[in-house]
Amino acid sequence: RRDPPPPERSLGIQIGAGLNTRLGGDTSGIPEDEPVGLAYGAGVWFAPDRLWSIGLSYQRLGLGGGETSVGENSISVQRDLDTFWLGGRAYPLRSDTMGLYVALALGASWQSVSASGSRDGGIGGVNPPQAFACEASDGPGFALGGGVGLDVDMSRNVAFLAEVGGSGHQLTSDPIEGCAPGSGS
Repeated sequence: RRDPPPPERSLGIQIGAGLNTRLGGDTSGIPEDEPVGLAYGAGVWFAPDRLWSIGLSYQRLGLGGGETSVGENSISVQRDLDTFWLGGRAYPLRSDTMGLYVALALGASWQSVSASGSRDGGIGGVNPPQAFACEASDGPGFALGGGVGLDVDMSRNVAFLAEVGGSGHQLTSDPIEGCAPGSGS
């Protein structure tokens, strides 16, 4: 018995997870201890035929964090990035069971920081340092991403995708809502 050919049109839900790392270091002035974070997200993709598709997706990236030495004016900060993407995939190589694709996406990103530490308590060191903790967000900023991937059909209704990609995000390194410096672009 021969399996029926794959459908020409499809609508799919994508769920993804992976690792993320910052290249180029932190531009906020806080030493970067953890440039690696988790990445996860979900999306909806429509393929009018098997050679290209368009989709809307949400992605959360852990941007890592950093900290200064303990003492007056010390800070420990963790950063995350939420991005909504409009993307497309083109398949230069495609068979009935797998395809190699090139992806390009435009998006909007919101950066968030969570920080704690101590600030100088007053003039001349008379007052002890004051502890603080805060959370803040900033955005949206422009985002551009792309990558290459492999799409393997596991069955007529399920596919496994593996992608290597990169993205650039327009972010600030200025303090966000007075909490902590952003990560920078």
